[in-house]
Amino acid sequence: MSDSEIDEAVANLEVKLNIRNGFFDELLKEDDWSFIIKSHAIVEAAASSLLTKYVGIETLIEVFARIELSNKSYGKVIFLKHLNLLEKEERRFLASLSEIRNKLVHNIKEMEFSLTEYVGGLNIEQKQNFIKSFGYCYLTENKQGDKIVENHEQIISNPKRSIWLSLKYILAIISIQIDLVEADQKTKKLQDEIYRMEKSLKESTSKT
Repeated sequence: MSDSEIDEAVANLEVKLNIRNGFFDELLKEDDWSFIIKSHAIVEAAASSLLTKYVGIETLIEVFARIELSNKSYGKVIFLKHLNLLEKEERRFLASLSEIRNKLVHNIKEMEFSLTEYVGGLNIEQKQNFIKSFGYCYLTENKQGDKIVENHEQIISNPKRSIWLSLKYILAIISIQIDLVEADQKTKKLQDEIYRMEKSLKESTSKT
């Protein structure tokens, strides 16, 4: 997707979720605590919307909204996995974002949270996991077809922007997935209607 297509998809998602235009872009201006909490909130809402559209029962939005995003047994990410709505790398991002969000939301002392300090305190293995989880925006394929994350230093030095950019890509994907699900459902509905018309016509013809 081009940058303009990604921006358009995210803007369309804001409309779908009934949040003000430009909400996502404003996330970068938030302090790190608010940034994580609000980023998690918007992706939770997006995931609930996608699952509701897939099931095709609008009243289930309240049910999906109450399900945790990344619970390993019954979270929304599990549904997205088994319904083939998001890839492994996208699900890893959501699960990792939930981990940080849960760390912040349950402790009032974390309101002064700094992503730069947080990443700086990670050991080598933890930093590698952070890069793998939040470097989605820098994901590419090597000659062997393996997905790898580039720009490691940039992810570590500017973790907030890396998370924001990765979230932007994933929200755009969810927005497009919602459009595809709606299109498939409309196509199926049209096909069913054509089938009923053809069946009715055959029955009418057989009686004459």
